[in-house]
Amino acid sequence: MTKKPIPLRDIDDATLRRRLQPLQASIAEVRKPSRRAPKKPARQGIEFQFPVAVIREIKRRAQAREISATSLLLEILRRHKFPVVEEDFVDLRKGGRR
Repeated sequence: MTKKPIPLRDIDDATLRRRLQPLQASIAEVRKPSRRAPKKPARQGIEFQFPVAVIREIKRRAQAREISATSLLLEILRRHKFPVVEEDFVDLRKGGRR
């Protein structure tokens, strides 16, 4: 058994937009982009030989500020106009920030 189609009333554009507004809002929420973790910048290791006193001071200052020695060195490099961006300060060992 087939149902008879329900006749639609003739409505103006403004009324149609107003009636469709809740549907549009629900679609917009479905389409919200997911919050993905920011892409981590590529890293590459390098080794330097510093005087023991310099290494001790780097470690002491980093520990006093509760940051890694890498973060401390990145801050120094950024201060001297090296291309260090905020994403570089993500500590890959902990998954968190400084």
